[in-house]
Amino acid sequence: MSTMPRSSRATTTETSLRAFDQREAEAVAGWINGDDEAYRIAPRTPPPLDAGAIRSWRSPTHHQFMLIHCATGSPIGYGEVNLLNAQRREYWLGHLVIDPALRGRGYGTALTRRLLEFAFVRCKASAATLVVFQNNDPAIRSYRAAGMVDDGFEQHYFPAYGRQESLLRLRCTQWNPVRASAAASSP
Repeated sequence: MSTMPRSSRATTTETSLRAFDQREAEAVAGWINGDDEAYRIAPRTPPPLDAGAIRSWRSPTHHQFMLIHCATGSPIGYGEVNLLNAQRREYWLGHLVIDPALRGRGYGTALTRRLLEFAFVRCKASAATLVVFQNNDPAIRSYRAAGMVDDGFEQHYFPAYGRQESLLRLRCTQWNPVRASAAASSP
């Protein structure tokens, strides 16, 4: 568990991304609180959502990252930028999770911004999308605060859980560092 000072809202300048090390899978698995949260983070991954499952997400088209608190060097979140369509240069953000001790402080928004920045600057994305359960209000607020906009709904069946769901799709079609910085410093 991290012992970072409490701040009202995280800013992007307080954080950075670094490549995920497969040895950190245990820590990330420890951030997931129960089966319901595991389902919301990775509904295509059969339970339990443990370190082995997290390691299985590794792929040549998946960029796995840890969100790091700059002042302490502590890992505070995990997320991915994954290739969706190479021809159209579209990417999807996936498996975003923040250390539960640090949730509600804006780190989800900071993680989303950092992942979008990677997608647009490093991968030259034309668009980045993600899907989220419609009842996951904190995540939806984070994604919207990071600059993503609602882009319809998708129906998915998740065999690992035997459930059909309608998920909200959010999309971003351009990276605007000025807007992201201004939003990051807003209360």
